[in-house]
Amino acid sequence: MANLANEVACQNSDATADCRRVRTIHALFQYDGEWFIARCLEAPVTTQGRTLAVAKKNLREAVELYLETWSAREDLRPTVNAI
Repeated sequence: MANLANEVACQNSDATADCRRVRTIHALFQYDGEWFIARCLEAPVTTQGRTLAVAKKNLREAVELYLETWSAREDLRPTVNAI
């Protein structure tokens, strides 16, 4: 299991100040001999990659898309900057 720290940026309603939160996302990486399978433990997100680095990158993108899709308010829509 790996801890993936993500900076999540959002804007306040007055658009003059940014708020920054750090979220830790736990993920499970499994190698099946050909692919690295990456599963987020906090959200229903799973992806894969031929290398661990690619699997991490794909998971970051997939989690970002999940959060964007399920964000209720557009002004609070998070952006994942790093895994």
